[in-house]
Amino acid sequence: MRTMCVFTDSRCLGHQAPPGYPERPARLAAVLDRLRRDHDVVEAGSHGATEAAISTVHSQEYLRRFAGAVARADGLLDSADNPLSPGTWDAALGAVEATLHA
Repeated sequence: MRTMCVFTDSRCLGHQAPPGYPERPARLAAVLDRLRRDHDVVEAGSHGATEAAISTVHSQEYLRRFAGAVARADGLLDSADNPLSPGTWDAALGAVEATLHA
């Protein structure tokens, strides 16, 4: 019996943290594979309220810095707790959109 619906976005697999960080595509893929055994896992896709939702918690300046850091291929955003990769921006959008669908 399916008891839970999990929303995800495949773009989240594009965030590639450097060695030593727990976030990695293989970890997310393993979690989703396990969840699929007992639950419905839905690929969320785009959501019309994404920009409005993001702007309620982040300033435009922060978003410009974030997008610029990814575009420049910076390794971090603001601190060592926020590693970046070429797929981080899209992964973040995917996470927001999956959350909005949920």
